[in-house]
Amino acid sequence: MSNHYPEMVIEKNNMGRLQQLAIIMRVYVTPVMEQIGHDLTRKAVNAIEFQTPPGGGQWESLSPRYVSWKKRKGYSTNLFTMTSTYMQNITHVYNPATMTLEVGLFRGVMHPGIKGIKPKELWNIAEILEFGKASLHIPARPLWRPLLEDNDHAIRTKIGIAISQALKYTARYAGGLP
Repeated sequence: MSNHYPEMVIEKNNMGRLQQLAIIMRVYVTPVMEQIGHDLTRKAVNAIEFQTPPGGGQWESLSPRYVSWKKRKGYSTNLFTMTSTYMQNITHVYNPATMTLEVGLFRGVMHPGIKGIKPKELWNIAEILEFGKASLHIPARPLWRPLLEDNDHAIRTKIGIAISQALKYTARYAGGLP
């Protein structure tokens, strides 16, 4: 059995209508994506501030030895927080041209390092915290995966509504779909 897919043929006169549809989609989807980015950023920060993983449950506690070390050095004994650098750099970026949303800690943003610990990119710290690192005896403390899993339905619903509104507008005021 072979897979045959119909060839998509777009006539030149329909190209302008497709471009118009893309613009209308961006008008409806952009504010929704920006709000989703803001909400996910806030929820990630709240999870760290309140020491509660998205979706509930608990993260594994820091070892007593590490808590003692953090206290001696004057650092916060909370998870994800030695200094506030990690939490302060959680952000989101929405690109309307590609309609993509990124939430988290981005490459190139450095934790300044502290005495005895070299500077490290924050995304690398996030990866270690998310998945753990056996060689350093750091257990996984997932933040980002549960954040997306816990909000997946709401995200899909909001984006679906925005797309539906854009298509209704296109059908009503922009001459329909090509």
